[in-house]
Amino acid sequence: MEGALYAVLGGLARHLDDTGQSLADLFRRRSADEATSSPHGEDVEKLVMEAYHDLAAEPGEFVKLRELRDRLSVIARLDLDSALERMYRAQRVNLVPQANQQALTDADRRSALRIGGEFKHLLSVR
Repeated sequence: MEGALYAVLGGLARHLDDTGQSLADLFRRRSADEATSSPHGEDVEKLVMEAYHDLAAEPGEFVKLRELRDRLSVIARLDLDSALERMYRAQRVNLVPQANQQALTDADRRSALRIGGEFKHLLSVR
């Protein structure tokens, strides 16, 4: 049993590292409003696409994840991160790090999504 627990905890640690989250993000209590009104799954992906098209001046333009998160603040971070990761892996969106790391604000850094050991700050739709 002890070995199984260590394997599970190791997997959890890798997931938290990959997504840039903490245990507090994973186990935080949701308010009653958040638990009932936060969209999930395909609904979140649809909202991501709508928000992107509102933010981007033209298709393929990169927008900051911070701006996208601000636009979709009603969606729980874990749900939004999961949707963005699914969309990225399905090659529906492109996520890249900011080339000039010195140009990032603290808000930009907090809004980043960690995938494959790299923090992504910008999103575009193909």
